[in-house]
Amino acid sequence: MNRLKNIMIVDDDEVANFIHSDLIESLGITDSITTLPDGADAYEYLEKAYSPTPERGFTIPDLIFLDVNMPILGGFEFMEKFNARFGQSRVKPVIYMLSTSFIKSDVERTKKFGQLIKGYLEKPLKNKDLVAILPPMGITV
Repeated sequence: MNRLKNIMIVDDDEVANFIHSDLIESLGITDSITTLPDGADAYEYLEKAYSPTPERGFTIPDLIFLDVNMPILGGFEFMEKFNARFGQSRVKPVIYMLSTSFIKSDVERTKKFGQLIKGYLEKPLKNKDLVAILPPMGITV
């Protein structure tokens, strides 16, 4: 079975991070999971991962689950910075926005980022969510 090298979860909710990590681990689809509490930490991590000589332990994630509402740097603010700095990079993670509710304006806002954001998912992630998004990445569960 193919596996992803790294899945990143960016969310200020520790309980959600635990639930999502546990679900991902139970499916055995990745070698590692990186959880970060806000977009600022995620952006800093990606700067290290994208550097010409990445620091040990910093790899560009294959998949990012990004919470919409976080302190310091929220999901959309993170995407603005990510797009400006890494949007033209050859290697880009698959990114899904996460929220506790479907707010039409947020769903519409994801379209501004074109193919950088693959979708908008309601928290908590469910097994069926992961099973649906993995096949295009070459992963079967």
